[in-house]
Amino acid sequence: MIGIIRVQLTTNPNATVWSDQEWQRLMDPSVPFSLAHYWRKCSFGLADLSYRLFPSVLVEDPKPNMTAEQIQADPQFRSTRVKAITTVVDDQYHPNWGAFSTLLIWIASPFDLFGTSAFDHGKGVCGLMMCHIASRFDQMCHELGHTLGFDHPFGREGIEYKSAYDIMGGYDSSWTRSNILGFPQGATTPPTSDPLLLIGPMISAAQLSMSGYRPLLPGLFAELLINFLSAPQDIQISAFDQGTDIYPQIAGPVAAVLPPDPISPDYHYVIELRRKRGYDSNIVGPSVVVHGYNAIMKRFFYAGALPLSNRVGDTDLHIFSGLPGSDITLRLLEVGPDDMWARIRVGGPNYWRNFGVDISPQDHADEPQHTDWTQVEVKPCVFAATGIHYYRYNTTAHTYGIDATSFGYEAPHYTWILNGETLQESGSSVKLSMQTSVPDPIKGWQNLLQDITFRYTIDGAHLDLNPQAVNLVKLGKFSVTLQVVVNETSGEVIKNNYPDQTVTTSLSFKNVEIEWDADYQDKLKYCESVVHEVDRKRIPVHLVKIPGEGRVDDGLSNVINVINSVIDTNPALANALIDHVSRTTNLTQLQVIARLQQNR
Repeated sequence: MIGIIRVQLTTNPNATVWSDQEWQRLMDPSVPFSLAHYWRKCSFGLADLSYRLFPSVLVEDPKPNMTAEQIQADPQFRSTRVKAITTVVDDQYHPNWGAFSTLLIWIASPFDLFGTSAFDHGKGVCGLMMCHIASRFDQMCHELGHTLGFDHPFGREGIEYKSAYDIMGGYDSSWTRSNILGFPQGATTPPTSDPLLLIGPMISAAQLSMSGYRPLLPGLFAELLINFLSAPQDIQISAFDQGTDIYPQIAGPVAAVLPPDPISPDYHYVIELRRKRGYDSNIVGPSVVVHGYNAIMKRFFYAGALPLSNRVGDTDLHIFSGLPGSDITLRLLEVGPDDMWARIRVGGPNYWRNFGVDISPQDHADEPQHTDWTQVEVKPCVFAATGIHYYRYNTTAHTYGIDATSFGYEAPHYTWILNGETLQESGSSVKLSMQTSVPDPIKGWQNLLQDITFRYTIDGAHLDLNPQAVNLVKLGKFSVTLQVVVNETSGEVIKNNYPDQTVTTSLSFKNVEIEWDADYQDKLKYCESVVHEVDRKRIPVHLVKIPGEGRVDDGLSNVINVINSVIDTNPALANALIDHVSRTTNLTQLQVIARLQQNR
C-alpha cells in the first residue's frame, strides 16, 4: 500500500493543496495519464497501487535550524526532513507504518524531488518518494519507479539517464498531453505549461526482465539459447505497449533475453520493440531497442536501437562493447502490421559479415482516365467478319516508390541506376531512349523507339519515379530496369571488409489499354471457342513440303490461299496447315494468321 502524505510548510501555510478528489483521480488506475494508470500498465498490473490518503499536515522545515554536525551527517537534508514529516503524521494520526510498502510525500510548495526503494523514515524502512506541486508528471512516474526497485540506466560511458526508451532514463522523450478534467494542476509560471501535462516514456521491458515481477509474467520474456553467438537465432517479439494493452492475454514475448556469454558472464542483452503511441508518443520512432545488463554491478545501460523505417536502409544493428563475448549483431527480418510485432535474427560478432541488399517497389496508380468512344471498321479475328465497332483508351499514370534495405553495413549509401543511367542524388529528371508498345485499333500494338523523361526524387534509401507525358496513349506500355548498389561510407571501418552489393529488378508501366465494345468482345469469345474446337478435334494431315526450301516468300501466297479456301469448311485442316507453315518457314503461327487476315 502507498501512504500519501500531503504537506504544507509553515513558511507557506496557505499554499494550494491538491484535494481528496484530485488525488483520487490521480491514483485511479482506470484513468489514462494518471499516476496509477501509468504504473498499472508498466507493471502489467503487478504493482501495488492501493493507497491511504492522509489529510494534509502543517510541518516546519527543519533545515534552517540544523547544526553543522547535523548537516554533515545529512547533507541533502532528506533524512531529517522526512523524519520531521512522519513525526507530525504519527502524532496526529498514529498509522500502522508497517502497512505501507511506499510513502509518497507531496509538498504544497516547490521543495525536493527524489525516490528510493528502501528509506528509513523514522518509523520504519520502505520505499519512499518526495515530490512537490511543481514536479512534472514524468518525474513523479520516475520517482515512484525508484520505490518499486527500478534504477537509472547508464550509457556505456558511465553517465546516468542515458536511455530515451525508459522512464528511469531521464526525460528526453517527454511530450505534452492535453488537459484532462478532474486532474490537479501543478505550480505554473507563464508561459510555462502545467508540469503535470509532461508525459514520459514507459519503463523498459529490459528493466522488467530483471525485476521481481518477471517470475509472475510467464510467456512475456523469451530466453535465447546459449549458442546464439555461433548459430544465429530468429525470434518474434510483440510491441511492449501492445503487450501491456492486451494483458493478461499474451500475443507473444515482449522481450528477448540473451544469455550471458561464458567469456563475459557479467554482461548480457535484452531486446524489445517500442512504438510511438501512448506514453511512448515522443520516442524517436518505432524501433527495436537493446539494453544491456551488468549482473555484477546490477546496472542497466542503453546499447542501441534499430529504427523500423528511417530511410537509412540498413536492417542491421551492430553492438560492439569491446568486452570478449559481448558483441552481438541484430537483424530486422520482418515487421507486422501497425508495427505490432517484429521478427529479428540475433547472432554473434561475426554475423555482420553477411552482407546483402534488397528493394521493395510499390506501384502508386492514379485514378484511371478514359477517352471518348471512337468508331472504327475492324475485323476482331480471323474467324470473324469485318464490322463497325467502338473502342476507347483507358489510361493510368503510375508512380513507383522504391525502398532499399541492406544488412551488414554500418553506414550504407545507395546508388540508383535506371536502364544503365546513374541517377544523381541532386537531380530531378533523366531522359532515356527506350522501346515502348503503343496501341493501334487496326494494327494492334506497335513497337516504337521513344525518348521518355522520368521525374525522380532520391531520399537515401528511397526512390520515387514516374514518367512524364502529356498523352499516355502515345507513351504506351514499357518496362525499365532498375539497379541499386549499396556501399559502405563509414569512416570508422575498413571499407575493404564491406563489399558493394547490387540488386536488380524491372518496373512495368502499363499506362494504356484499349477497351472494346461488348459486340467486339463477344466476337473475340467466339474466335476463342473456334480455336478451342479446332484444337480439340485436331487430326493429323499429311502435307507436302512448301516450295522455296523454307524461304518465307517463295510460294507462300499459294499456301495462304489454300488455307483461306478451307478455313471455314475444314478448320482442322486449316489449323494443321498453319502449324506446318510455321514449322517450315521463319514465321510464327501468329504471323501466319496475320497474313491470313490481310488476304481475307
